[in-house]
Amino acid sequence: MSYGSNSANSALKDSLTSRLGAPTDEKTKLAGASVNLTYQSSSAARVKPYVIGGVGVYHTTISVSTGGSTGDRAATKPAWNLGGGLTFGLRGVALFFEARYVNIAAVSGFPRTTFLPFTTGIRFGAP
Repeated sequence: MSYGSNSANSALKDSLTSRLGAPTDEKTKLAGASVNLTYQSSSAARVKPYVIGGVGVYHTTISVSTGGSTGDRAATKPAWNLGGGLTFGLRGVALFFEARYVNIAAVSGFPRTTFLPFTTGIRFGAP
């Protein structure tokens, strides 16, 4: 499961403001889940690389505010992801770091959404 929220950077705000002729802001919210397969090397080393990929679904909401009013577009769309990472095994736990490329289908009137999350964590019960 994942959730993210972002506001427009100044370049996008400037572009929207010049197109619409009034100060304009944009916000994007994403909530989704995916099912992934992981392939890890069978090396006996403490640090092991792995690849991960899968498919899922994301609910995307894009809000544009201008002139005191806000318009929203929202849709639930399919997504796919592909990435890789490293695990570092320690006595029954494993530390991990991974990066994935996530691609979500377009919401009506807006282009597809892509992002690159970096994740770190601990897995318990690791050999």
